[in-house]
Amino acid sequence: MRHYTSLTLRYHSADKAYKSHNKGLRAALLKKIIFAIIGCSLLLALSGALTYAVTVGSIKVGLISKGDPGKSEACERYGLPFYEKYNQELASNDYLPFAIASLNVYKYKFNSEFTLSYYASQFQLIADADHINPDMDIHFRDGAEPLAIAAFRGTRFTNFWDWYANFSWFTGFLPIDNAYDSARRDFAKARDRVQQLAPGKTIRWIATGHSLGGGLAQHIAFGFPCVSAVVLDTSFVTNKHVYDAPHDAAVIVHLHDKRDELTKLHHWIFKEQDTPTYRWYPLKLVPKGTMGHDSLRFVVGMSGMATNCQVRSDCQIPKTDLRAANIYCPTYGRKDEVCQPILKKLGLLNK
Repeated sequence: MRHYTSLTLRYHSADKAYKSHNKGLRAALLKKIIFAIIGCSLLLALSGALTYAVTVGSIKVGLISKGDPGKSEACERYGLPFYEKYNQELASNDYLPFAIASLNVYKYKFNSEFTLSYYASQFQLIADADHINPDMDIHFRDGAEPLAIAAFRGTRFTNFWDWYANFSWFTGFLPIDNAYDSARRDFAKARDRVQQLAPGKTIRWIATGHSLGGGLAQHIAFGFPCVSAVVLDTSFVTNKHVYDAPHDAAVIVHLHDKRDELTKLHHWIFKEQDTPTYRWYPLKLVPKGTMGHDSLRFVVGMSGMATNCQVRSDCQIPKTDLRAANIYCPTYGRKDEVCQPILKKLGLLNK
């Protein structure tokens, strides 16, 4: 026993040293990446400034008028829930469908059943919207009150054009389109496409996205009439300034993990405040020891939080609303104790 303990202690000591060494390597690599990004952004900023200075006399530099990106006909805004007394469990449940759409647009190879159409079968993914923009998903729910969701993909770390868009405060001076320019054009096409599916009906729109996708979603909400936005761990680069008359009545809700690195940077640069049309809701979801900006852990965590809430008597989520449990338990919640009765009811307990 003593010998076993000694081996165990040595194993843990070596493991600790290994982890410490790896942590040092990761920290050094992270510093290099950060300096590289800062260096690239400074070069792009300088390039943009020079381009602007040289070409301002020959290129028309103007703002986008309200009539350019979207139609001005009568429209109706989707009502997003605000809370007098904030409850993160209730917010997780209320905003889960938009969060799932924001996750699905990444096209991760995750559990194939953790999708918006599985969560709510009334939503259909407009497949041919991929021909408009493969980094934008369009979901549509027909009926008496049709609802469409435009989900924009967030940053892929190795994608140059994503970083080009992330630094568009600087690169926006360059005569090369970025994801914000594409989003305006593609959303206008997608909106026309969805209207063909419900002729004569007033369709309410929600734009959503995680990280860069959240910045794009807000950009669309400011540029098009009656579009609201639900954003997760969002970029604070919205490029609202490109519109000469932005839709300031756009309703925006920002949900973020309390440990999210991008939101911490946001709060370091800008103070986030509630207004009559803006709310930000912190959620404690992503476990320590992992990146707080992780979209998969965040969204799955929302479904798990709502499911675990419902076993308590003081939970404000109606017991009859089983949408979160029905998507969480058969996918990522199979080992969660609270899911066992649900899995048994669904006939999935031993599968």
